[in-house]
Amino acid sequence: MSSLNPSDVVCNGRYEILEKVGAGGEGAVFLALDRTLNRKVAIKKIHADSDASENKQNIDEASRLASLQHPNIVTVHDFIREPTGIMVVMEFLNGQNVDELPVPMSLDAFGKFAAQCLQGLSAAHAIGMIHRDIKPSNIIVLESSPGNILVKILDFGLAKVIDKPSEQTKDHSGALLGSIFTMSPEQLRAEPIDFRSDLYSLGCVFYKALTKEHPFQGETVTAVITSHLQHEFQPLASMRPDLPADITAWVERLSALDSAARPASATAALEELKSIQSALAKPSQRPRKPLPPNIVVHRHEGSPYVTLELQAIPA
Repeated sequence: MSSLNPSDVVCNGRYEILEKVGAGGEGAVFLALDRTLNRKVAIKKIHADSDASENKQNIDEASRLASLQHPNIVTVHDFIREPTGIMVVMEFLNGQNVDELPVPMSLDAFGKFAAQCLQGLSAAHAIGMIHRDIKPSNIIVLESSPGNILVKILDFGLAKVIDKPSEQTKDHSGALLGSIFTMSPEQLRAEPIDFRSDLYSLGCVFYKALTKEHPFQGETVTAVITSHLQHEFQPLASMRPDLPADITAWVERLSALDSAARPASATAALEELKSIQSALAKPSQRPRKPLPPNIVVHRHEGSPYVTLELQAIPA
């Protein structure tokens, strides 16, 4: 089966295709019904033109990802091998990706969002897996309960298990895969990448979540690439003057031009965020200005309240 259509049934009748919900450089995504467990799932059909070595890599990566059970990473249930390619069966998520969020995130929502993104990346990085294609559409935000969110990182289709820095994957035409708006400078230069490349991309996603704008922009692909490589962007503090300076500086450091200037890992970035959040939660330690001499404070025993008396200033 080279393509999938509604009402198609695959894997010995287990999965019934309901509708096509998305498509990208690697393949298409479909909503399907798992008839055995009576639940909806998402099925990603890898393009049929993938060669044997690419199919083996996709299977290896799907197997590795399926073994990674983490609340902030989409769960892989199964993968189906076919002569024309493979299909990866994943949990179906009914939420909004970062591109679809109606308004910029508040500081409170962003804190929860950023922490969960980093927790998911940290888990993947711990088994040597770089995502390589972190972008707004690959991060889903769901409401787990009133006032709380659950973040899921999607599509490790460009991921590659590594033991050392490796070159960025290219498509058959030699063009770099991934989102041009969030690709790290080392990816754009086709240089070896490591886990800090994901942090750069995540920093771009954080900027988008807080502003609804990409940090690195341009009217053409070349202009966007130049913006990345020359590190030209509107400072986040000027876009969101309501945010604490420590938060805006931290987001920008994730996307530092030099990878050595970024946090050393997702875990380190998460610890930095927690430290900033802890400092922001503490009451100000700045000394209070004394009251004017004509104001007298009367304290009441057994009560937290006080009375202020304004006295006349002697002539």
